[in-house]
Amino acid sequence: KPRTLVLEASINPLPYAGALIRRHQPDIYHHAKITDNLNAVEALTAARDRAATELTSARMGAAASLGARITTELGHLAMGSAVVTVAVEDAGRFTADGRDEVEIRLASGSGTAARSVTRAASGGELSRVMLALAGSANDRPERILVFDEIDAGIGGNTATAVGERLRAV
Repeated sequence: KPRTLVLEASINPLPYAGALIRRHQPDIYHHAKITDNLNAVEALTAARDRAATELTSARMGAAASLGARITTELGHLAMGSAVVTVAVEDAGRFTADGRDEVEIRLASGSGTAARSVTRAASGGELSRVMLALAGSANDRPERILVFDEIDAGIGGNTATAVGERLRAV
């Protein structure tokens, strides 16, 4: 005949529960701290993402305006058919400056594709793009600018216009 173990209702489980709680108290505390830290990381990540989205929106708004102003300035510097755009693209990673890559692009003539200004412009064109950029963002008088070969291949009215813009910067 099988034997059956019967627990009496008079056994009090509280002392055993107390011993279990004391034994696992450090684990419970560390689990709570880990949960708190994970919640903080999630909150900070969400705040970072919101700030990056706001920064991207502000950059995109400023990029269109800046590209148009530089293009207008280039019209006065014998680059009337050139079009400058400022591209703001997701870098796919975060840096101290946000998650965007910002690049100034130049289409040097009608029908040409916009490329990075560092690849699309000759030395003289690059100097004129820099001059146009400096003229478009003329809010920091303490800076020093060097325009190497800015006078390459120009003369007459264009040279006068370049000189006037240099003086204004």
